[in-house]
Amino acid sequence: ISFGNDQITKKGARPILPTPLVSVLGTLSGNQEPLAGAFAADGHLIYMIGTPLNDVNGSLYAKVIHNNPTTMAPAIDLDEEYHIQQHLGKIVRKGLLNSAQVIGEGGLMIALLKAALPERCGFEIETDPNFRKDTYLFGEHQSRVLVSVQAEREDELINYLNAQNVPFTMLGEV
Repeated sequence: ISFGNDQITKKGARPILPTPLVSVLGTLSGNQEPLAGAFAADGHLIYMIGTPLNDVNGSLYAKVIHNNPTTMAPAIDLDEEYHIQQHLGKIVRKGLLNSAQVIGEGGLMIALLKAALPERCGFEIETDPNFRKDTYLFGEHQSRVLVSVQAEREDELINYLNAQNVPFTMLGEV
């Protein structure tokens, strides 16, 4: 956490806002390979696991575009986070996913770019018309993961998520 630090700018010193950060480290068991964060191939389908919200609180978007650094923290539902993480691990072990990228700082758009750039992939998505496009693309609320799946495994993924009551949204295609 950054408290009492100053950033030196052309206009002089100014305080750096507190920046709490939580990191988690884990290990893979057995012969399990890590899941890539990058899209792998054209034609893979892109899903968002988790519930989108019409919320940009605490986001870089609110700070930079709207010049509002004092918004509330991004929303998080710890019960939903736990539920999603439990089932995300299971679908990874089942080999249903080709990639997974957390949706965090910068929101969905930044997660899409992080997934697309390493392999120089493009993507086409649709936003939900029930949401403002800026909140849908740049909101940083928690408990969401961007995943890709091969088209031939899509039904298996959807059936699993529905059976376990895990919220998801089909976004588009790599």
